[in-house]
Amino acid sequence: MTELRLYADRAGLHDGTPWALLNGNGQVQVDGHGISSVPKADSILIVVSDDCISVISLPLPDLPLKRLKQALPTIIEDHLLTAIEATETTLIAPPSNGVGTLAAFSRDWMASLLLAPTIARCPVVRVVAESWGLPRLESEPSIYVGADHIVLAMHEWMAFTEPTPSGTAKPEAILFALRQASSGDKRLTGIACFFAPEMVGQPPIWLSEFGIAVDARGIFDWRTASFNAAPNLHVRQRKAFPFAALKQSIRPVAAVVGALIAFEIFATAVAFGRLSFENADLKSRQVAMFRAVMGPDATLVDGERQLIHRLASERISAGRAEPADLLVLMSRIAENASSAPALDEMRFESGVLSLQAKTREDLAVWLDLARSADLAATAETRDGKNLIRVLP
Repeated sequence: MTELRLYADRAGLHDGTPWALLNGNGQVQVDGHGISSVPKADSILIVVSDDCISVISLPLPDLPLKRLKQALPTIIEDHLLTAIEATETTLIAPPSNGVGTLAAFSRDWMASLLLAPTIARCPVVRVVAESWGLPRLESEPSIYVGADHIVLAMHEWMAFTEPTPSGTAKPEAILFALRQASSGDKRLTGIACFFAPEMVGQPPIWLSEFGIAVDARGIFDWRTASFNAAPNLHVRQRKAFPFAALKQSIRPVAAVVGALIAFEIFATAVAFGRLSFENADLKSRQVAMFRAVMGPDATLVDGERQLIHRLASERISAGRAEPADLLVLMSRIAENASSAPALDEMRFESGVLSLQAKTREDLAVWLDLARSADLAATAETRDGKNLIRVLP
């Protein structure tokens, strides 16, 4: 898991912003300057200069944590020089003995950090103060001496920042905070002094006025310092969709479904091939039959209709009419119907000859005539009508 660290100042993130890309072991892989040139990483840690925030310890009311966070702007309003509407407040140390620690910073400044394209696209983002990476002991504050500023980091995440003094000048705000911390019943047992990478590891002379041990701990570098225990000015963590786990879980199912689909496609292809072969064979036999009847030079357009017309033509040439023809049916009945009784009605529809006899006796006569001509005939009496249906 790679982590991209950016060092933001009061100007936010810009072309001069230092950055470093850390590997999973916390080692710097590559570094540089400029927000536009930063590489992609799994997470981003924005380390802000301590002079960008105000850290205040003050008494807090005994309220549930959720309600206390909602009341922070009102609680800290009297301690700010800026308008509360332009300030965002974060609880960085929960109340202990009625006293808690708050961090206040510009709302627009923080928004400008988070809206930078590189920051907005990253799913995991933390914002911490630089001094919060310094080691802290309950009885020993940490001093960071940089090329352009000094930071006093005390317990409860309290930090004082002052420009590096020139010549014999002393950082009065830092010294005042140390005197306050060493007054009363609680005396300082030592001061841990850290230096910027470009500074010589020699504790400042003005620290000697306290008469306590100054432990030169060596280099403090925001690029490799541990901020795991530090509170957050802002944190964002979007849960990434578990593509790898989902892929692992559906892989067996996908394999089975794929095999079934492949088998179905193969079986369908085999069946289609067999049907195509049978269809081609049937067509070839039908064409052969057509050629045998119509002759080898006949033009095949609509084979079935052409064969029907050819059969009708042959029957006419032989002096035979179509069985379903009205004239044929009537002539076959009338061969022996010279003395047949008269009919009330005669209809021919869809190859069926319908006769309506006057009486039931006439019905029996016509029925015998039809059957004697080898025709299928049925009789019925319906709605007072004597009907005979004659089929070829």
